[in-house]
Amino acid sequence: MDLIHFRMVVPPDLTQPVLDLLAPHDRVLNLVVVRAAHVPDGDAVECDVLTGAANGVLADLRGLGIDRTGSIAVDDVDMMFCSWSSRASSAPSAS
Repeated sequence: MDLIHFRMVVPPDLTQPVLDLLAPHDRVLNLVVVRAAHVPDGDAVECDVLTGAANGVLADLRGLGIDRTGSIAVDDVDMMFCSWSSRASSAPSAS
């Protein structure tokens, strides 16, 4: 399974909209939030996204302004071990 890892610093007022976008998405795995990141001030949000959905998820995050008011780092995931991850790769896409 090919995955892309997103690491973001999200202004606190946009954390809930980001979670509302990512949490129900069937191509988003391992969603993690750490409250109160510093430099810049905000919350740290990380997730893994199936490669085929990554451009759409990134466009949605940019639509919320995360790239302008916070930051988004994108990395390839070389390897992941997880018993339930194969279900996400076979689920119908929800964009």
